This record gives sequence, structure tokens and C-alpha cells, in this order.
Amino acid sequence: MTTGQDWNRLDWTRLAAYVIRHRQDLGYNTTKAFADATGLSYKTVLRVERAEKPVGRDTLSVLEKHLRWKPGSATAILHGGEPASEETAGVSPTALAELRAASRADLDRVYTLVEVVLGRDVADAWSQRAMELRSLGAPKGTSSPQTTRREVG
Repeated sequence: MTTGQDWNRLDWTRLAAYVIRHRQDLGYNTTKAFADATGLSYKTVLRVERAEKPVGRDTLSVLEKHLRWKPGSATAILHGGEPASEETAGVSPTALAELRAASRADLDRVYTLVEVVLGRDVADAWSQRAMELRSLGAPKGTSSPQTTRREVG
């Protein structure tokens, strides 16, 4: 368990960057709009986004819920980890990282294998899910993930 003194030493600046990026990804372009949606005060959300002062676990829980993160994700970020989003439920962080790092040729090979073994419909569903997962958490301003050849035509 993290003590009060240790709580102050966590990476609040890192959490601030994640909160800002993910709230923007969800369409909350301003801190005020996000604060209104969460029910937290504007000052509290601003304090998190500026990493001015640590907030409590209850506040972190509210943020996690509205950012569509699984419980404990904010603490994971504070300790240098990644958030677990509801959209990536059931996908291991290692598998997700490998999927995001895969080249277009790698994805084409997997698509072909899935198509041969399980059929085109399953391969198409796999391809769609793979592209969704690759785009989750992609840094703002980066190009969208490559599509597989089957998606293109």
C-alpha cells in the first residue's frame, strides 16, 4: 500500500498527460467540459491536469470511470504503467504492444492465415478488431494505423 509520503512522490505529471490526452480523445476539448461530465469540480480536474497537487483515490476512481479506464489504471500510470481501457479488456498489454508494432506485411500474413483456417468473415472481423486496438491510445496527431490489404479492397 502506498503511504501518504510515497503518494506525493508518484509521477503526477505523467498522469496529467494521460488524463488530458484521453479526455481529448473522448471529445472533451476543455477541462471545464470534462469536469462537468465527471461531476468533479473544475478546480480538482485542473489540479490533476496541471499535476499541482496529489488527489485522493476517490477522485482517481471518478477519472478512471469517465476516461473508460479499468479500476486501478490511474495508479498504474502513477507508477509508470499503462491504463487498462474498457476497450482493451481481455487483451494482454504485451499482445497489444506487439499488435501496435506489427508491420503491414505482418498483419497481411496473419489475415491470410486466419482467412485460410477460419474463413473470410472471421478474418474480416479479426482485421477490424486489430485496427481498433491499434488505434486505441495512439498518440494524438499521429497518423491512423495502416490498414490491411483486405480492408482497402
